[in-house]
Amino acid sequence: MMSLKQIETLYAGIRHNDPANAPALNDLGLMALENGFTAQARKYLSQALDLVPDNPVFRINISQVYRAENRLDQARAQLEKAVALNPDIKEAHANLGDILMLQGTPDQAL
Repeated sequence: MMSLKQIETLYAGIRHNDPANAPALNDLGLMALENGFTAQARKYLSQALDLVPDNPVFRINISQVYRAENRLDQARAQLEKAVALNPDIKEAHANLGDILMLQGTPDQAL
């Protein structure tokens, strides 16, 4: 497991040279999430989405933060947007189905 400081240090050079690097912010958010830093993950993934709001993968990723925080309505909203942006991404459909099951509305997944 990495510390948040280690994670941020890995991306410091990229962020210094290009603070608006949405893919780097996305990756930083994913690393923070994988290491249990959900608040920081949400911050970085939100920044990535602010830069590229039509990226369905970024929306899928931030939905995982919301799911980890048990903010299922927000997770669902992000996944619905991801599906609307690109209906061919199977992961968005699968994750949306999982959220609907957790919310007790599996019939809406059909």
